[in-house]
Amino acid sequence: MHQVQPRMFDPKSREAIRRSQAAVWIPLLAGVTLVCGSLIGVMHHEIPFIDFMAGNCDSNAAAVDCPTRFATSVAVAIAATLGLGGLSVLLYRKRPIRPTVQCEGCGGIGWVMDLEQFEGRCPHCGHDLFTYQTGVVEPDPVHGAMPRRVVEDHMRGSDLIRRYHETPKSAMNRYY
Repeated sequence: MHQVQPRMFDPKSREAIRRSQAAVWIPLLAGVTLVCGSLIGVMHHEIPFIDFMAGNCDSNAAAVDCPTRFATSVAVAIAATLGLGGLSVLLYRKRPIRPTVQCEGCGGIGWVMDLEQFEGRCPHCGHDLFTYQTGVVEPDPVHGAMPRRVVEDHMRGSDLIRRYHETPKSAMNRYY
């Protein structure tokens, strides 16, 4: 049997959240892509596996004994960076941004920001109690930053909106 998904409050909110987090995610993914692509080029410079596979080395020598071609290492770095860049774009566009609130009346789902224009009430049924759930990262004196799952039942929409505006904004703890 096919499971019915709950109705979204506003499906456009997911893209609004993605845009608001772009200032963190895009530089992070771009930096990781450039560093990893460069490291792959350096690894190829140390062990020129492409030159070895292409037969540009002595057939009796190991890959590490193959003379390095700088141009091939640069080409490998560029190809790796482009490939990883494509994966980064895919990761950025397709990463899940899960709804944080579920109406306890009708089961509709969305984000706290969806409730603002309805003064903390469900846009579908007008109910004002929600189950709120999200993941946050909190400092831990022993382990550093630790992710934690937050689940709060029977939260009033007006309280969620107030907390949404009072909470310091960061890439990890936004309380959408």
